[in-house]
Parts: sequence; C-alpha cells; structure tokens
Amino acid sequence: IERLRRCQTLDEIVLATTKEPRDDVLQEIAVRMGVPYHRGPEQDVLTRYVHAAQEQRADVIVRITSDCPLLMPDIVDRAVRALGRQYDLVSNSIERTYPRGCDVEVAHFDVLHRIHRFATSQPAREHVLWHAYAEAPSLFRIRHIKDRQDLSHMNWTLDTAEDLARIR
Repeated sequence: IERLRRCQTLDEIVLATTKEPRDDVLQEIAVRMGVPYHRGPEQDVLTRYVHAAQEQRADVIVRITSDCPLLMPDIVDRAVRALGRQYDLVSNSIERTYPRGCDVEVAHFDVLHRIHRFATSQPAREHVLWHAYAEAPSLFRIRHIKDRQDLSHMNWTLDTAEDLARIR
C-alpha cells in the first residue's frame, strides 16, 4: 500500500482479500491505512476483483498481487500509461524482463467483466487475466511492456520464509 501510494497514475487503492477469518488482519490494515477493501471468495480471485472494481466504479484496474511487496511505482505508472484505448490490457509479466515481484497487470473494467463472464477454468478464476493470456489471446489486444535490460532471472517475490529473510 505504501509503495502504491507513490504511483502518480492511481486514483484509488483497494485491498481485495478473502472472507476467511485469517484475513481479518488484512481488513484491519486497510481500515488503519484508510484504504477501501473488498472481501470475497477465496478460490475465485476474478470475482473478488470484479466486485471490488464495481464497488469503486473503477474504469481501469491495476492488478498487484500480495507476493510483490517490492513493486516499483514507476513500473506501475508505465503500465497504466501504456494501456490507452488501443489495448485491452497491459502486462510486464507474460513476456518477462522485469524481476519476478515487480509484476503489474492493467486492464479496462469492461475487459475484466468480459473475462469474468466467459472464464470458467480454475487457473482463469485464480489468476484474473489468465483467460486473456492463455485461453483466448486472439480475443484481446494485449500489450507487453519490457525493460531495456533483462532482469527476469531475479526474484523479488515474497512467498516463503526464505524470501522474507532475503528481502530483509
């Protein structure tokens, strides 16, 4: 949340988490930090995103996952600016040159809503824009942003205790 607040292109930050009691702490953090939140189904992240976007009346959705605490605000801003009207979605993580952990995906709400209506597979429900990338790429105008230098061999994600130790 602190890193996202440094972005110049975001109007609102929304924390989308599950209804599971173990995620009550995330709701408390959102409230403490003055960030809207949405709680939805654990196994259907796509539905969570759609409902959170509807509640906020969002036109554009920026997807940042919780395992990317070292995201770079300038990369987020670059992806948002790259979207325009000529693309349905923008990603820096499909054709990867940025380190893992700097992942950002940006899509128009109507694209997210269309994916929500048609995506039925478990990976599509879990990975939000997966349907567009892996199941029906010919139906979407996808832009891949790349860095000048290939740093895709680096891993800045936070998934394990070892990752946390490395980050610290």
